[in-house]
Amino acid sequence: MLKCITRRKGNAQIQFQDYCRCTYITCNTQPNKDYQLQHSFNTIDGKMEIPNDGMEDHSEEDVSSNDSSSESSEDEGGLNQRMSELEASLSENPYHYDSHVELVRLCRVSGDLERTRAARVKMNELFPLSEELWLEWVEDELPLVSASIPETLKDMRELFERAVEDYLSVQLWLLFAKFALEKFSAFPEGMEFPRDIFEKAIIACGLHVSSAGLLWNAYREYEMAILSSLQEVQQNEPTDEALKSQVEAQFQRVDKLYKRQLGVPLIGMEETFNTYQHFSDSVVAEESMPAYVRAKKKLSTYINYENDLTSSPSLDTYRSYIARAKSNKEDGTFVNTLYQRAVAHHCLNADLWKEYITFLTETFRQVKLVHLRGLKQSVRNCPWVVEFWIGYVRAQERLGVDQEEIVATFEKALVGNLSSAKDYLQLWTAYCDYFRRRVTTETPQEAELAELRKTFKRARDYMEAYYEQIGDPSESLARYQARLEAYHYGNVEEVRSLWDGIMSRHGKEAQYWLEYAQLERYCCELESCRKLLYRAVNSASDNPELVCETLLQFEREEGTVESYEEALERCASQMTRVLERRERAAEKEAQKKDEKRERKREKKQRPQSSNQGSNRPPQRKKDPYSLTFYEGGDGPRRDQEEREEGEESRPAKKPRGKEREEEDVRPVKKARVADDVELHDVQPAVTMEMKPSQPSVGDTDEEGGGNESATKEQRTVFISNLRFLTTEEQLREKLGEGHSILAQIT
Repeated sequence: MLKCITRRKGNAQIQFQDYCRCTYITCNTQPNKDYQLQHSFNTIDGKMEIPNDGMEDHSEEDVSSNDSSSESSEDEGGLNQRMSELEASLSENPYHYDSHVELVRLCRVSGDLERTRAARVKMNELFPLSEELWLEWVEDELPLVSASIPETLKDMRELFERAVEDYLSVQLWLLFAKFALEKFSAFPEGMEFPRDIFEKAIIACGLHVSSAGLLWNAYREYEMAILSSLQEVQQNEPTDEALKSQVEAQFQRVDKLYKRQLGVPLIGMEETFNTYQHFSDSVVAEESMPAYVRAKKKLSTYINYENDLTSSPSLDTYRSYIARAKSNKEDGTFVNTLYQRAVAHHCLNADLWKEYITFLTETFRQVKLVHLRGLKQSVRNCPWVVEFWIGYVRAQERLGVDQEEIVATFEKALVGNLSSAKDYLQLWTAYCDYFRRRVTTETPQEAELAELRKTFKRARDYMEAYYEQIGDPSESLARYQARLEAYHYGNVEEVRSLWDGIMSRHGKEAQYWLEYAQLERYCCELESCRKLLYRAVNSASDNPELVCETLLQFEREEGTVESYEEALERCASQMTRVLERRERAAEKEAQKKDEKRERKREKKQRPQSSNQGSNRPPQRKKDPYSLTFYEGGDGPRRDQEEREEGEESRPAKKPRGKEREEEDVRPVKKARVADDVELHDVQPAVTMEMKPSQPSVGDTDEEGGGNESATKEQRTVFISNLRFLTTEEQLREKLGEGHSILAQIT
């Protein structure tokens, strides 16, 4: 009994229906003979775990309770407001992937199928959908399919075909096959429709070592069901030769399908081999099936990789797996399946896609279905990589795809969020390349030329509008078109129009002048070429020698003696001016260097001149066994700045204490320390106040006043690097007699 669940959305009624486990197949083996087959499809239903959004095996009460809890968790008004906000946000930034995912989720929660469908369609136009998102979409649409409404069948079939294109998915292919089995009678292909879907599924993922066995088994059971039905009918009509031939053909079909499956390394292939022996009603030796032996050996080689991928599908494991398969020289389809599995798990890794595209180009260059599918996947997953887009459109052109489809690919690339101006320039250049190849060189058609010129103009306008001069700094697009107009189409006016725009921005660069002149000469416009070269002599400042040399060579080949002499005179006068400008520039540069060196020299001499102004005697190398005396009073006192500049030149440490910091001292003499005064285990300093027994010469009251003379009579001596055991008596003894000494050891 089928259980139906009904949800109401306004006046619309959306019916979600469980699928029965049994498929009834009606086949017309002969005219006017209908055979009905009840075939158990437990293989698909029993082994596949496909989310049904809580719809399967739940009663109406369960669903109603779920709905009530959902409504209580998310207020309908707030839900609609959030969906409106997301829709507005996506209208401004349609490439925000997470917003698309959230909008689809909220639309599903709201139960608005039309809004959910619209959100999914917009998302799928820009991004490939994951297997999970596709399974949700398919499960939501399947209950609405009715055999009595052909449009729903057609739409569902197209949806499945889109779903299996994004990524390799065994589950999606199984659902597609199940749909074909249930609805084949409503399609014109009849029983060939499920068979065609199974064959496509086997081509797409029949070499998936760990999961493809489900597909093979389902396909085989489908063919076995047809065989069983035919055999039952044959028992009732044993004399029907046509029916007998059909039974034999179907038996051979199943036998061949078994052998195809056993030739592929799949997990569970031993069980399949045992089933085949039962089908053959005989004991089949493994040695009689060399393909099975080889496949079994391959499985033992790759089983460890499959186990690792089951636990963690890391990129390193996939790369090791692929490298091993390549080293074993596996068939290209097997390696292609590995790449498809890898990109399904690591879809945003551009390096992996580059490796995959390189493999496709080397192995499936002329296989349109495989090559174009991989390239299309690459641009949908990594639309910011310009190399993928260019490779895709070139492959389309090489494999004979229609112009409309190629142009549509280019237009999608232009809104593909490329990363830089350089990428857009490469894309536009490739776009122009395509239309250039469409123009017949011998007899170009006006329509083709107009399309090419239109594309060039669009490209230049686009780059200038979005990137100004940094988009195409070398004017490569305009120069490209100008060369085509000159070499192939003979349109001199178009050449001049393009180059006038180029020279307005590059009038001082010699290479642009020379290229322009070369095109004029190619078009046999010698006088225009001569004028351009004369203008180049006056304007080009980066390489005037080359311009002058080109002008003289042109006159040698094309001019008269008078024109050659005129060119020679013009070049000589121009080079004279150029040399004068260079000399003036060199003088200015030399003057700047001299000024810079002078500033450096003055900066180095500044401390020396300061020391000379203080009337200090030249310093000698410090004797490690000597004491330095500092004396204040004689000579002019320095101001605060001079004292700061002279701090680094003082040979002794600055004494501690406020009085010592304020003291203005300078070296006057050195005294030798006796051998018994050792220089280790020293204390920081010794401060001594020394009064000479007789005043020094010139220290009179007349030379500075009484107070100043009294100050000059006092002397302070700082001694460092003494042992801690040194006493004041030892110092007085070593300093000699004739002085009044007040020693203080600090």
